[in-house]
Amino acid sequence: CIESAVTRLLHQGVDEIVFFPLYPQYSYAASETAIVEFERILSRKSPNTKKIIIEDFYQHPAFIESLVESMRE
Repeated sequence: CIESAVTRLLHQGVDEIVFFPLYPQYSYAASETAIVEFERILSRKSPNTKKIIIEDFYQHPAFIESLVESMRE
């Protein structure tokens, strides 16, 4: 759950959280819902914690390379 993950990270003293959804492409139903929930929780628990939100990563070279490698196997 997003809230328990944010709570654990904050208790560990992190000052920046990078959040990205499970799916490489942006999806309103999945990505947007998770992003809104993450922002709601973080703003309530620690509004000054820096956040970086990755909305999609399907074009990132590392993601593409990981797909290529999985196909080679």
